[in-house]
Amino acid sequence: MSFTMVMRLFLSVGVTIVCCFIQFAFAQEMHQEHLVPKSNLEIMQQAVQQITNEMLESARLVNAGDSISVRVQPRAESWIVEQALTKELKAHQVVVYASQDSIALTKYVLHVPSMELNVRYNNMFKDGIFGSKHVEREVAVQFSGDLRNQVTNEILAGGTHSRLYTDTVAVEDVGSIENESISVTRGELPSEAFLDRFIEPFVIIGATGVAIYLLFHIRS
Repeated sequence: MSFTMVMRLFLSVGVTIVCCFIQFAFAQEMHQEHLVPKSNLEIMQQAVQQITNEMLESARLVNAGDSISVRVQPRAESWIVEQALTKELKAHQVVVYASQDSIALTKYVLHVPSMELNVRYNNMFKDGIFGSKHVEREVAVQFSGDLRNQVTNEILAGGTHSRLYTDTVAVEDVGSIENESISVTRGELPSEAFLDRFIEPFVIIGATGVAIYLLFHIRS
């Protein structure tokens, strides 16, 4: 076998390998198992529940069967905090009252005068050359609250509490993890990185160009 024929054989194999690599890489990216992450609202409420649990553990004097009146400063997102507080208190078998008129009937009062809930998306990127777009997600929860014994007027637990949840989500899932009607669960998507806009087309065009060049070179 002549040297020319050997080179043509190697070039032919090279073309085949390049084409197979592109097809394999694309197929792998497209068929990865995809699970929709937790919603922003769910993360916020879980954070409030964790903080509530810590306040109860810090107080130590609140027992199953005790009564607590929950007072949350009225705001558009107050119901998110109040709902999560109530759920966690009931999990500790505490009798919960939400009405302002019920304060005199309860042994304890949990007051939340301020709160801040927000979502941020940072650093959009692609998961692999042919992968889908992703962003880093931050869900922040902060509120000031105090748990008070109404009989002795003792503050059992209080202060400013915060939680920050971070992970990575697919851009295509943003519509599913946000609630259109709840503004605090929505965030602004960042611009795609400059290199990510062009790297995939350049890889495809470059690989195709190499394959065409090798193919015509073999024929000649």
